[in-house]
Amino acid sequence: FKQKPEHMQHHQMGSVRHTSLLFLFLSLLYIVERGQGSTNPPSSPWYGRLSGIVDDCCCEVSAVDHSLHDEHMHEHLSKLVNTTFFRYFKVNFQKECPFWDEDYVCSIDGPGLCGVCEVPEDQIPVPWRESRIQPSHDGKDINWEDDDKDIWIIQDDQDKDTLYVDLPENPERYTGYTGGNPAKIWMTIYQENCFPDPYECVEQRVFYRLISGLHASTTAHIFENHFDTTTKTWRPNVPLFTERLGNFPDRLKNIYFTFLFLLRATHKASSFLSHYNYNTGHPQEDASARTLVQEVLQANLCSASTFDETPLFKGERAALKRDFMHKFRNISQIMDCVACQTCKVHAKLQILGIATALKILLADERQIEHLQRNEVIALLNTLHKFSESIQIIHDMKLRSMPPRSVSPYVIAATIILTIIVTAMFSLSRHRPPSGQVKTPASSKTQPSTQGSAKKRSKQTNK
Repeated sequence: FKQKPEHMQHHQMGSVRHTSLLFLFLSLLYIVERGQGSTNPPSSPWYGRLSGIVDDCCCEVSAVDHSLHDEHMHEHLSKLVNTTFFRYFKVNFQKECPFWDEDYVCSIDGPGLCGVCEVPEDQIPVPWRESRIQPSHDGKDINWEDDDKDIWIIQDDQDKDTLYVDLPENPERYTGYTGGNPAKIWMTIYQENCFPDPYECVEQRVFYRLISGLHASTTAHIFENHFDTTTKTWRPNVPLFTERLGNFPDRLKNIYFTFLFLLRATHKASSFLSHYNYNTGHPQEDASARTLVQEVLQANLCSASTFDETPLFKGERAALKRDFMHKFRNISQIMDCVACQTCKVHAKLQILGIATALKILLADERQIEHLQRNEVIALLNTLHKFSESIQIIHDMKLRSMPPRSVSPYVIAATIILTIIVTAMFSLSRHRPPSGQVKTPASSKTQPSTQGSAKKRSKQTNK
């Protein structure tokens, strides 16, 4: 066989050395990457248990997350609730608590945000000031009220003592509302107005999940916008969120359930909402509100079958509907016992939003066609609040993840591999090509021993 030229052998050896260096370098990267987070990983983080099907719905948690984030539904809802039509909500603060005397404390050390300011008269849309008569979907003015025998909630908007509140200016957050009153309200709701066995049938499960979802959503907003009394700043309270919500996957899933329930009602009323007269006297902004409503209605998740209401109150369970409505009306009245005004606004808003969804899904078509303005505002604002709660869950998940750490064994392996790679790279630069031997510089000036012997022999013969 022919022997390869020396320069080709040198090139081949160089390629082998380079390949070895590349292999060692990639091995180093792999070891470091595999070692990330290997020190004390959490045994069972709460966010790892939030997955799968949402009970009593036809949808998975991941599908909701995809629609809110990747399809921008949450973004559209956030823009919608900041339009003039959806930012003003009508509420009556003068109704007395029918069950007990009010007793509460708005913490002096806290932010002191229990009160709200009435929207000035000149900021209220002119069409709203001119008449209390609500426009229907075809633009005609009608006077319509619920049948006394078939109402889900006792509304405020026709009371003479009502006033408008700017919702974005009074966000749902920690207000310093403390004392025994908040605990008494939730205890009364669960112990006296929920069914004895909330899981006995689908109707009772729906009722419980809606109330639990409302409670969990409220808690999520409080811990996302929590007031640090030490630094006097607003910040998320991850430990409290984990303690009260994160460690209870059923509570988190009830937020998803209520969101899907509201979304199903929004879809069922899509024809009405598409043609509704969003009139505030500002044509350009009213057109924007209508466009944003369409964006929400056209989302894939909105058109999907997220909840099936058809089996509810059928057959022997038909008699449950009256009891269901009675308990929900009681809960709406309990909201008058919320002494903190900011808390009362958001409690009444969301109770009305859920009641409107119940009316849409469980009542006849006539009631859908005659929803009142406050109901439309409450429905879509409540849908946004629950989408916001799901966003809070996502953000809390990211904050709860432990920082990525590297095992000491990985560090030691990294150092050894680094030394090896450095040494091999150094040798590859200074090693001469194969077959070549470097001659010392001093050898050029010294005569060879054989040459000197020949000279001495010649001189002797002479």
